[in-house]
Amino acid sequence: MVLNDDSIFKEAPFHARDTIANDNELMDKLYDSLIKGNLAMPQEGSLRECILNILFRVYQRRPELKVIIEPVVYQHLANLTEACKSIPERAEALQDEIEVAKKVLNAPL
Repeated sequence: MVLNDDSIFKEAPFHARDTIANDNELMDKLYDSLIKGNLAMPQEGSLRECILNILFRVYQRRPELKVIIEPVVYQHLANLTEACKSIPERAEALQDEIEVAKKVLNAPL
C-alpha cells in the first residue's frame, strides 16, 4: 500500500507513508528485520527488498528521517557486502539487494 499510496488516496496522497513514518514501533521493526535478516536464506531476500522499498518511499516523503534511516541502510549495506564475500553462492542476489539499498539512500534527492 505504501508503494502506491499517492494513487490510492486522492484526498490524502501520502496517507500510508505518513502513517508508517509516524509509527515508531513499526519503523523499529522494519529496521530490526533489515539489520538482523538472515542473508544466507534466499526466502528472506524478498522481505528485505520490500522493507527497502517501503523505506525508500517513507524517506522520499520524510527526508528528516535521514538520521535514522541512513545508519540502518549503511549497516545493511555493510552486512550485504560481507555476505557477498562469505556466501559467494548468494553474491549475485545480494548484489541486486545492494542496488536497492543504494536507491534508498538517494530517495530524498
